[in-house]
Amino acid sequence: MRLTILCLFIATSLAYSQRTNTFRNNLHKVGKILVIVEDIKNPRLEARISTDQIQTEIELQLRQNKIPISTKKADTLECVLDVEINSVPLADNPDGMIFLVELSLIKVVNLSNTTSKLGPVRLWEATSYGVVPIERSEFIGERIRDCTNSFLNDYLAANSN
Repeated sequence: MRLTILCLFIATSLAYSQRTNTFRNNLHKVGKILVIVEDIKNPRLEARISTDQIQTEIELQLRQNKIPISTKKADTLECVLDVEINSVPLADNPDGMIFLVELSLIKVVNLSNTTSKLGPVRLWEATSYGVVPIERSEFIGERIRDCTNSFLNDYLAANSN
């Protein structure tokens, strides 16, 4: 059992990145984007990765590509670029962890023509997951940048006119 987990750990230490539900047309003229990085719930990872730094890096990339961003959380009808990082320690190796990075563009829309029922709709999403040693947590930052670059490429392609 221990050998199996070690082999899995080594084989997947290079994370897998997957883009799902990537609909470029959904990114056409979405308006201002609010970046929100969810709190990291793993204390060991939280000590190594700063959510403020991740948010600043993503906002900077959006600004550099002339994508309008919002810094107000009050407007509920704007698009939200939500970044969520989840991780759990490996059972046999507490110095290793399995992680999942999800980057989603979400917009609140009217769900009915006759009533004002509002609901969130996921317009775009990219995910990345893998197994890394806790001391290589910067690898997770690289996966966040990969997901952000996927978003930028799709957004710029959808708004190239």
